[in-house]
Parts: sequence; C-alpha cells; structure tokens
Amino acid sequence: MKLAIWGGGYAGLSAAVHALDRGFSVCVYEPGYSHSGSLASTGFLHPYTGKFPVKPPDADCWMQATEELLERVERGSLYPFRRRRGLFRPALFPAQEKHFVKMARKYAGITFWSREEANKNIPGIKTAGLYLHQGQQIDSAGYLKALKYYLEKRGVSFFSSAPEPSLQEYDRMILAKGAWTREFALPCRLVKGQTLLFTSSSFSLHCPLIGHPHISRGPLPQQWVVGATYEKEYASPCPDESSDQLLQALSYITLPEDLQIIDRKAGVRLCREGGQGPIVKRVQKRVWVFTALGSKGLLWHAYFGRQLIEEIAAS
Repeated sequence: MKLAIWGGGYAGLSAAVHALDRGFSVCVYEPGYSHSGSLASTGFLHPYTGKFPVKPPDADCWMQATEELLERVERGSLYPFRRRRGLFRPALFPAQEKHFVKMARKYAGITFWSREEANKNIPGIKTAGLYLHQGQQIDSAGYLKALKYYLEKRGVSFFSSAPEPSLQEYDRMILAKGAWTREFALPCRLVKGQTLLFTSSSFSLHCPLIGHPHISRGPLPQQWVVGATYEKEYASPCPDESSDQLLQALSYITLPEDLQIIDRKAGVRLCREGGQGPIVKRVQKRVWVFTALGSKGLLWHAYFGRQLIEEIAAS
C-alpha cells in the first residue's frame, strides 16, 4: 500500500514508523511550516496533567508506546537527543498541594516533597510539590531529526517543496499538519504558545520544573527556557514581548539577578474542544486526519499513530 503523510511533526513521523512496520510504502510531505507546535515543544513527557491531575486509565499504554518508539529511534541515530529523567511539579495553591499529597499515596513513581524537602533538592524553590521519578524531558528538535533519519534509513522519501500529495498517486493519505489541518470541520481551536530563553551564570536546577510557567535547561550551558503562554486570541503567530509576562508568573522560585532574555519562540497548536485524546478520524474514503495533540504530543503520538495505521491497514 502506498501511503502519503502530509506533516513531519510528532504525529506524522510516528504514523510513518508504524506504517513501515506494516510493510507500507511511505512518503512524507513536510512543507516546513513556521511556528510548528512540535518544534516549539519543550518536550515534557508524563501522564499527570491538569490543575488536579489524575492518571488516565490508558496512561501506561501511552507511556509504554512512546518509550518503545524513543528507544527504537535512539539506537544508532546520528542525531542523539537529550533525555533528562525526573520532573518536579510545584504546588501553586493550597488545594493543589493537598491533592498532590493524595496522589503520592495513590500512584507509584511519584514522591511528595514538602517545601523544606523541595528547597533542599532545588535551591530557591518556594513551594512543596511532586517529584515525578519517571517523568522525562526530551529534546524535541533532536528527536524529530532522529525520527527523520531513522525513517530515511528505512527508505522513506521526504519532500519539502513539492506540491501537496494527490490521491491519484497514493492508496491512502494522512493529514497530520497540526495547526494547518483546517480543511474539515473539526472540533478544535488554535492556541498560540510562547517561550522565552534567558541566560544566567548563577542559576541552576536539579531538574525541570513543570509548573505554570515551566522552566528547564536551554540548548547551551547557562541558558534556560521558560514557557509557555496559552493564547486563544492573538494578532500574529510570531513571538512577541508579551512572553515576558512568563517571568512575572514564576513566583514559585527565586530568579537570578543576572537574568538576561536572549530569545523568544512561538508555536501554534490545534487543540481539541471537548472530549479527550487527539483527533484520529477518517474524513474521506481514503483520507484520515491525525491532529489536535495539543500539549500532549509526546504522550500520545506513538500510541495513536499505531492505532491509526492499524485502522488504515484494515480498511
């Protein structure tokens, strides 16, 4: 079966891997959209989301599928991507702290740290919170490069400047264009997320902090990433100085006096309105959409990519 995939982010490349496993002939069209959600992702991988998170019933399946894909791609790749284990989620208000205490009693692999314990492990932190032992941060740009290299080695063709694929050339097609998957009436909204990069020679962290905003290491030593805004209304998809408000919201940790902002980035995601999970849907006889992964792209892309290919193989 000849399969065309339009989109080279988490969704499209995951589907390509699983399609190869099924023996499909695969071509990926990646026009190089600016402000891609996958490229702008800060790469946090864990199943505990929301203000008062619970672990979804399928979370272990999602995490296992992603871990298996990460390991496959990581082996022998010319593009190694950093994988930092351990994430700390600060409690931002009293009710959330109480909920975190209950979570630590209920779920394995997470530990509640009191404010004193947290400050001992993360100097400058001002609040209690949860330490997620199995949580990870993935270098998103490196991971996408490694995925592409893995696929190219297995014979997948990539087109960056070709016209959109035609059903006259392929048996099936997947539209995985993220925020640009707008041809169909999907229950989604566009959300702009901005991050900023600052430099400091005096700041340090034991692990990424995944509060709102979150903060983690940047691409180079003494660089730090803060994010992300959640903008349902915006004038432009480009980064702007409104992202500076992220620093003002970092009230749960003491920031360094030598902080200097050196860059800003922005990405646009397609987020689902109502319901859970991404949109994996057949929209025409031979066309499917795989989109609206929102901020859970790493958590969902491998599992739902496999599910999609199984559906296409059976069609």
